[in-house]
Amino acid sequence: MVGVSVLGPLRVDSADGALSPRDRVVLAALAVRAGTPVPSDVLADALWGDAPPTSWNKVVQGCVVRLRRLLGPSSIVTETSGYVLALPPEEVDARHFERLVARGSELLALGDPERAWSYLGEALALWRGRPLPELDRWDPGRIESDRLEELRRDAEEAHVDAALRAGRHREVLAAARALVDEAPTRERRWAMLALAQYRDGQQGDALRTLHHARAVLARELGIEPGAELAELELAILRQDPELATPPAPGEASDVCPWPGLVAFDVDDADAFFGREDDVEACMRRLRADGVLVVVGPSGSGKSSLVRAGVAAALRRDGSTVHIITPAGSRPADVVPRVGMGDVLVVDQCEQAMRPGVPHEERRRFLDGLVHHARRGWLVVALRADRTGELSWHEDFARLVERGLHLLGPLDESALRRAIEAPARRAALRLEPGLIDVVVRDVLDEPGALPLMSHALRETWARREGRTLTAAAYRETGGIRAAVAMTAEELYDDIGVDRRERLRDLMVRLVVPSEGGDPVPARMPLAVIAADPAYDQLVEELVRARLLTCSEGDVQLAHECLPRAWPRLQSWLDEDQAGLRLLRHVATTAAGWDAMGRPDSELYRGTRLAAAADWRMRASPKLTEVEAAFLDASEALSAIEVEAADVRARQQATANRRLRVLLAGAAVLAVVALVAGLLAARQADRADRQARAATARELAAAAVANLPVDPERSILLALAAIEETGGPDGTVVREAQEALHHAVHSSRIVHRIPQGGGELAVTADGSRVVTVPERPAERHATVWSTRTGEALLRLRGPQGPWGAVAIDPHDRLAATSHGDGAVRVWDLSGGELVRTIDVGAPNLPVAFTDDGTVLATGVPGGVVRWDLATGARIGRFGGPTPVVLAATAAGSRFAATSHAGDARIWEPAGGIRPLVGHIWPVTD
Repeated sequence: MVGVSVLGPLRVDSADGALSPRDRVVLAALAVRAGTPVPSDVLADALWGDAPPTSWNKVVQGCVVRLRRLLGPSSIVTETSGYVLALPPEEVDARHFERLVARGSELLALGDPERAWSYLGEALALWRGRPLPELDRWDPGRIESDRLEELRRDAEEAHVDAALRAGRHREVLAAARALVDEAPTRERRWAMLALAQYRDGQQGDALRTLHHARAVLARELGIEPGAELAELELAILRQDPELATPPAPGEASDVCPWPGLVAFDVDDADAFFGREDDVEACMRRLRADGVLVVVGPSGSGKSSLVRAGVAAALRRDGSTVHIITPAGSRPADVVPRVGMGDVLVVDQCEQAMRPGVPHEERRRFLDGLVHHARRGWLVVALRADRTGELSWHEDFARLVERGLHLLGPLDESALRRAIEAPARRAALRLEPGLIDVVVRDVLDEPGALPLMSHALRETWARREGRTLTAAAYRETGGIRAAVAMTAEELYDDIGVDRRERLRDLMVRLVVPSEGGDPVPARMPLAVIAADPAYDQLVEELVRARLLTCSEGDVQLAHECLPRAWPRLQSWLDEDQAGLRLLRHVATTAAGWDAMGRPDSELYRGTRLAAAADWRMRASPKLTEVEAAFLDASEALSAIEVEAADVRARQQATANRRLRVLLAGAAVLAVVALVAGLLAARQADRADRQARAATARELAAAAVANLPVDPERSILLALAAIEETGGPDGTVVREAQEALHHAVHSSRIVHRIPQGGGELAVTADGSRVVTVPERPAERHATVWSTRTGEALLRLRGPQGPWGAVAIDPHDRLAATSHGDGAVRVWDLSGGELVRTIDVGAPNLPVAFTDDGTVLATGVPGGVVRWDLATGARIGRFGGPTPVVLAATAAGSRFAATSHAGDARIWEPAGGIRPLVGHIWPVTD
């Protein structure tokens, strides 16, 4: 960005008004010698010549002060030998012009006329007229002006020369004729005009131009034409092949041939290169089996292969192709009704397994795919690390086995095709060495294809004419930093006031998977459009190719974005629990709104308490629907609490009336002495029964009030115990049970900084053991539930830690770790008792009721260990468990898995499953 322009009347881009004549002269004089000191007396000479006023020094100082105010305090530096204009070279147009001309001349000498033409054209575009007119009366200024004019004339000739070498003779024919008219004594201009005319098919005009040049030179200078003109004339007469027009470059496309983080789609098939062998292999598999399942790691190009490769090839062959991506909490609803023989392409199939999708909906979705495979061809793209989440559906698992195509990384030759072929198709030129740099970077990075595409897209945006340069690629940060640089540039540009909204929007578009990895989520455009601030942010993010909009939703451009943008990853790490709450609130509120906002769908009890506490603590940015949902939940809770108060008061009134009646009956019994001892005993029994009835009513009210207000339930339960007033065991037991449930449901707890990991509570309820979730932490902690204080630290390896369990006698705790070991700790002193290598990280653990056997999850089942010796006792086969429990002496074990079922094993009589799939586990 040029700040000071002297190639014409002096101009300062940042000036709001006109500069004074003296300030203009001083700034022009400083620009003539930019970067070197200019003494005050030299500036005075430029202002007044040989007759400066007596106050010249102060006048010069005043000019410098005003110019500093205009250009910035560091723009003009005062040194002992004078003032220095310290602007960068690119901010003074004369210096910038010289740099561009030097680079263009260098490229012309190196045989790159296309880029030379671009550089020289950019340099000449800086000119607005005669340079430095403010210094016409100052000799150094006139000398500099003449030098710049001569450099401009050389640049104009070089610009035409570069165009002729690049095959652009028609574009510069008029410019060549204008150059001759401006300076007819410069022989080179006559030669370029004649050559342009010859290449344009005007051989006669070219010869007449050379004859005219001979006459002008003889008349004006008294000389004969030089060797260049003479040789050119002979070559034209001979029609020398060397004068033939070089092939003109094709018109470069104004559309980038690389999509960035977004996958190649069906319409991009012409620009999709490098996977030709995979496309052919996939088509063979599809024709043979009718099913194709492309499995590969994130960033390997699965979506591009099935869309721009397979789906495009099928459409070219005349097939009807339907492409879907599972979306929302009901992915089965996106499976279309297709005709017999149609092809269904399912991109990102793993999205159907993301958190928030009920198990029954997952089953319906996979059932739909299996049903289609019986009627037509099925193509599925699936992430390799998520394949196991689909294995529980036996029919779909068989389809995966039948149509599996493992997608590996591109080799070096394929990578070169993926870079060179799209560039050639778009009439772009790649600077020598650029491909080598990109290929070297990508070969060392797994899953880097979307990052490469984004880096090339950013390099294209910085291209020089039609040429993509290695310098521009380095400016983008390459595949390791291009995405982060793009995101950070947008983060800086949107301003401080909108950054919190950007954070809120981005974290809504990512949810943690069951394994903890970030998974892209979709957000309805209707929700975003309701808030203009969000709507504008989405437009800017889509322009930056960081988000995409389709099918009424907005989502991340690629799942690699959280890994490639450290700031987004840090946002996701800051408050995992809060993000889970936000996601649940967003999903529940959307369903509540879609159902017409019924009260039955609102939060209650502990869930409402957790959401209200998070809302007050974190002050999250909520959408209108989410805020209305929580407000309605809190309002309904207040109404229910008030109703409970009314019922309690009515019950108390009824109790008082009953006491009055009982008291009257007692008085009558005393007066009626004839009733004697029998009547007195009957009255006493009636009183106890009434008190027992009252206590039961209070205990029932305490239990009923638990979801609304656990604290009030505590008071009602205490009143029930007090009301018994005697040893009636049945009533006392009911009241005590109500009190027990109320205390356990109460929100009056100690806040323990758990940090997001697992926890376990001792059988007597006096202690809690928490394990860390963050990788950098090394300690589990034992807390007192009575005081909330830390009692012990259990030092282990760096996290993340996995599960934690406490034995029934509250003596031992077991924890699983990322290094594949389970560690057993003494809870009395915190010492490590035993380390058991189970060979799998962070799986669940459980003690038997007698505390002698430890059960641990392993891939493909459960293993039992003798705690006394650490020896392995036996193994149960089955899915990898996510929750594990054991009964007394290990007589039975229960576990749930990602497959969506619960299993029970009984080791008695041999290790065998007692029951297979007994309960479906729903979300």
